[in-house]
Amino acid sequence: MVHTAKSGLLKEIYDSNMDHDANNHPGSLIEGLRKVCAMEHYAYITTYELSFRLLNMLDCRLVCLPEVFSKVRHSILLTKNSPYRKAINNV
Repeated sequence: MVHTAKSGLLKEIYDSNMDHDANNHPGSLIEGLRKVCAMEHYAYITTYELSFRLLNMLDCRLVCLPEVFSKVRHSILLTKNSPYRKAINNV
């Protein structure tokens, strides 16, 4: 997501702060979290839901930033005559 940004804040973050060598990026979620513990000026972007169960496996205390980093669009597929269409279209 950050490495494909064409402009704006995400591109600025990538250009000025991120290691562009993919070989240096963590290979797994737990590896990324451990790297945050080991390095003073390092951040790792993940969801709280994915990382929460791994926090007790770390030898440091991490905090989550209380801001939304990205928004995700969702799609709901329904049949043409579904009784739910009217309710969903009026949300």
